Amino acid sequence: AGGLRTLLVALLASLLTIAVYWPATHGGYVWDDGGLVVKPRDTLDEWRDVPAAFGRAAIAGEGVAYYRPIMVASFVVDAQLFGLAPQSFHRTNVLLHGANVGLLVLTLAAFGCGFWTAAIAGLAFGLHPLQPQAVALILGRNDVLLIPPILAMLVLDERVRRSRPRLADVLVAACFALT
Repeated sequence: AGGLRTLLVALLASLLTIAVYWPATHGGYVWDDGGLVVKPRDTLDEWRDVPAAFGRAAIAGEGVAYYRPIMVASFVVDAQLFGLAPQSFHRTNVLLHGANVGLLVLTLAAFGCGFWTAAIAGLAFGLHPLQPQAVALILGRNDVLLIPPILAMLVLDERVRRSRPRLADVLVAACFALT
């Protein structure tokens, strides 16, 4: 019963966070979005651009290379499934952030936090006033994509290290590579 209750509160925290940020899904392209999505259309127009994202910078120019292959690969998926309308990119960010809130609640519960502590901490993370930039800007995708591998590193290090420390090292390093 406790596990089901925690799962339900994680789902409710996710849904509340999604509802609060849903207006961001109506936004257009701003700031660096042009350099990430609008201008490099030839890097988002085919499924084979997903693996190609691991061989190039997201933004390059004037001596700066911004290498974020997971983010670019997720942009390719958005573009292939929903087209280049900015609303689809914003929607994905909002849904990812909502999922992150649920994952955080479940992670905190797995580490022994009480039901209410995990719920409040998840909501505080999801609705904190510092989050809108990460959620509402398309470039913020990088931030919302960092949470799952970081939470996985924590759980793997805690749970796997006890019985298989070398495996834990490999799995934590793999999660780190995803950041």
